[in-house]
Amino acid sequence: MRLSKLAPCLALALLATGCLSGGSQEPTAPPAETEAPPVVIEPSAAPEATAVEPTGDAGAPLSFEPATYADDARGFAFEHPASWSVIGAPEQQSRGEIVQLGEGEAVALSIAVLQWEPVADLEAYLAQRKLAWDASGMAVLSEDRASVDGVEVARFVVQGAEGDAGNFLFAALPDRYLALSGPDTALLQEVLGTLRFGPAGGMKPEPPDPAAAGPVDLDCRTDDSASLDWVACNVIAALETRNTQPLLGYMSDPFGMLYWRSEGLSATREDALAEIEGTRLPAAGAAPPRFSTDPATLPSMQDVDPAAWLGPEVTLELTLFSTGWGPEGEDEAMLFFTRDAEGAYRWSHLFYAMGGFER
Repeated sequence: MRLSKLAPCLALALLATGCLSGGSQEPTAPPAETEAPPVVIEPSAAPEATAVEPTGDAGAPLSFEPATYADDARGFAFEHPASWSVIGAPEQQSRGEIVQLGEGEAVALSIAVLQWEPVADLEAYLAQRKLAWDASGMAVLSEDRASVDGVEVARFVVQGAEGDAGNFLFAALPDRYLALSGPDTALLQEVLGTLRFGPAGGMKPEPPDPAAAGPVDLDCRTDDSASLDWVACNVIAALETRNTQPLLGYMSDPFGMLYWRSEGLSATREDALAEIEGTRLPAAGAAPPRFSTDPATLPSMQDVDPAAWLGPEVTLELTLFSTGWGPEGEDEAMLFFTRDAEGAYRWSHLFYAMGGFER
């Protein structure tokens, strides 16, 4: 996965209850040696979207050489710069899929097609979005409505707490919601202005070759302090050994504390760490928490994707599922890793369930 914040917090649009952005601090400690067995992520098969050859558009002249992105299955298409391409494999979520476009590793536009209840109720969906923005200190700078080929479209420019702004476009498809998001630039506004609905052609996502997908190891022997493996392994080691002070170097600021069946909050990383040390970790002398990156270990949670708790502006880079939390070792947690505004990997959220998540 890849992330922005409002630059990276804009990388995708998932169903939302909040958006908690991260700060920046350099990692301070090397990965500690642990006896935990290697953890493996088995990626699920996901449709692959690829950019097509540049096309000539008969509409208003564009400032860029266009190529067409079209989702024939969902019936929408738009033009984007021919220099953009799909970044990585599309991310398959339990409620839909996310595709990222851009140049190199720089995400310019995230495309999400997601399930959400109730269906075909754009106002209800937007109400949740606005609640999430408000809770995370994000201000709506502008809101515009339009009808595009008979489909109502809502466009927003939203400003984050640190002053960075992003573009959002939402539309209700017959059984899904379309969410396009990216940095607030004149180019992206021009791209969003080419959106159209109906039979579009030009590109159909094709399933990837299953033989090409393989396990992704979390390498705790890496010496690359900028890597996701480095950050995740340091966090695991600190929690397992209760040597928690180095965690401040890997946590976002503010840090998101999410609670299953309850409301979450945003706290400074110091306050969040104090809560983790005081009430969330097992008692001194008890067995440490256990960690897994295998998606098969994640609880079903009534088929709610864990990423839905983060909001549509946050892209998960890694989820660690963990058991053995709390004074009695009966609680469970998910650790969410994202990128901050400078692109550094951070442990940004702890999703905590007293007594465990629903299965």
